[in-house]
Amino acid sequence: MKIYSKKPMNLNALENQLIARGLVDGNRKLRHALETVGYFRLTGYLYPFRKPNSDDYKSGTTFERLWSIYTFDRKLRLMAADALARIEVAVRSLIVTSHTAAFPNDAFAYIDHNSLPGLKVRKHTELLNSISAAMCHAKGEPDLKHLKTE
Repeated sequence: MKIYSKKPMNLNALENQLIARGLVDGNRKLRHALETVGYFRLTGYLYPFRKPNSDDYKSGTTFERLWSIYTFDRKLRLMAADALARIEVAVRSLIVTSHTAAFPNDAFAYIDHNSLPGLKVRKHTELLNSISAAMCHAKGEPDLKHLKTE
């Protein structure tokens, strides 16, 4: 097992280290960011501001600039996750709608392997196991309760 030789640092030491390396904290918000976001997450956004072959930051590197980049990235990630969730819901809905149209008299046609042509038996079994596990996981959800009572 490799021994990690660096000693842990408290918030004061981390804040002082960043300032000593050239990060300007004009509004004294760095400490709060270290407490709530963490040193390693923040310093990842500082890599473009490092001097070549050094841990020090280029002149004029401010916490405000760091925070604006971090905030932009966080908002972008949230928007991307939201967009992906919407796409997932839409695709699921389209699959259900098209399958229901193909089997209008059987809401549970997907249980029959023949209703999903092209899907190998093993994959169909995996699908049914996945649906079963999801239903067990969501057993308290209102929509699932409604489904079971109808």
